[in-house]
Amino acid sequence: NNHRERMLTRGGSHETPVVGLSLVISVSGGPCSSTCGEGFRKREVHCKIFLEFSRTIARLPDDKCQGPKPPETERCFMEPLNVACLFHDSKEGTYRVEPIKIAAPAGKTYSWKQQGFTHCSASCLGGVQESLILCVRDNDDKPVSPFLCPQDARPEALIRTCNDHPCPPRWNYSDFQPCTKSCGVGFQTREVNCIHEVTRGGTNTVIVPNNMCPQPPPIDRQYCNVLDCPIKWHTTEWTKCSKSCGGGIKTRLVECKQVMAQNHVVLRSASKCPPMKPPDKKPCNTRSCAMESDRPQIAISNHSYVQSNPSKKKVNLKIGGQATVFLGTQIKIKCPVKRFNRTKIQWAKDNNFISNSKKYKISKKGALRIQDVTHRDAGTYTCVAGRSSADLVLTVKARPGEFPSSEEIGRPDIHRPLDMEEPNMEGPSHDATSNKQRQTRPSSTPRPVLEVNQQEKQPQSTLLVSYHEQLASNASTILFVVSASMLMRGLSGIDGIHTNETENLET
Repeated sequence: NNHRERMLTRGGSHETPVVGLSLVISVSGGPCSSTCGEGFRKREVHCKIFLEFSRTIARLPDDKCQGPKPPETERCFMEPLNVACLFHDSKEGTYRVEPIKIAAPAGKTYSWKQQGFTHCSASCLGGVQESLILCVRDNDDKPVSPFLCPQDARPEALIRTCNDHPCPPRWNYSDFQPCTKSCGVGFQTREVNCIHEVTRGGTNTVIVPNNMCPQPPPIDRQYCNVLDCPIKWHTTEWTKCSKSCGGGIKTRLVECKQVMAQNHVVLRSASKCPPMKPPDKKPCNTRSCAMESDRPQIAISNHSYVQSNPSKKKVNLKIGGQATVFLGTQIKIKCPVKRFNRTKIQWAKDNNFISNSKKYKISKKGALRIQDVTHRDAGTYTCVAGRSSADLVLTVKARPGEFPSSEEIGRPDIHRPLDMEEPNMEGPSHDATSNKQRQTRPSSTPRPVLEVNQQEKQPQSTLLVSYHEQLASNASTILFVVSASMLMRGLSGIDGIHTNETENLET
């Protein structure tokens, strides 16, 4: 606008940012075409926008700015030069200068006159206007050179505010981010927001809904680097190792390909790819299998557990130590082992291997689950991992108010000794060193003796019965003291002891 043109003309070449799409005039600072009086000065007029988000000024095509484009030339005025005559004094040999002022044409008078204001310096949020003071000819008010008017009588210019109202919401956008790909088809994004500037300054701007700004909004993403990629080797992910130990192989697919401009892939001849082809095989799991699975380390817990809550239906145990549980409880014994395939863990009870059944379940992680524990389930449970093993001694007790049945009392196999010769559980490789791994199993356990001595009303009828059983490893005696009244009741558990072995009984 005229005010800005005058301001920039006086101040030299600079740019002033404005809100929204507005003209920013760059003055080249060229000289006035006239050295005296009125002349013309050239200037550059560009359409630019001030980006609030990035605090920068961007240049736009001229048709993006509203209104007529200001002229690229402007008037300029130079102070009038006094005409001076040079006189030479021949006597003294000196020169003198006598100025001569230019007089106005005869019969013409001129005066200063205010004719409107310059355009507002801003379209919103408050700008300024400056009054236009011109020198005019009095008889027809035609503007003339300002130097024809008396300079000391020129009035001061008036300045007033204008367009003191909020700006409408406008789009504010940043520069595009770098392209996501160097070839093929990439894209780049930028941030686009609809903002409303309440007062001047970047901190007084708020983001408002997009429908409040002119539609459609500026694009926030665009394609970039849409060109063919160079031919190169393409590889897939490595497969899983073919072996868990002892040296396996991982493989992958290696192909010569080219990604085209539309992002589709074309197979190319291997001769067109770089000579150094990536490997398609590599070794893996090179550690020895013997180191991993022969003697793995079992994490043993040497604590004793005693179940105190009879209403607890499930109990989780860890191999090692001793445990006492209530009758009817479901128990789970874990065998934590490192660097070993836990699906190969085996379990034994009193040196006899256990297989999956309705009573016993061995999980894929090697844990043993025993359903509905009875007195017959008491004993020593062994977790076997390769040539390593660990034990847990399980004791079953009756629930409060309950007593063991005659079958539980009379079953002879619950007294199976622990120091009997073990069957070959680990195969031919099982030797004396494996016995050292059995950390909870005692090397020698005396044969347990079950004594039942119930005093009846007729003590004279008490019968002492001795039952001898010869085993392969050693001979021990199981002593039973049973009252005569119990024998008279014909309990099946006791009957099973002496019906077919009466000849071996000793009184």
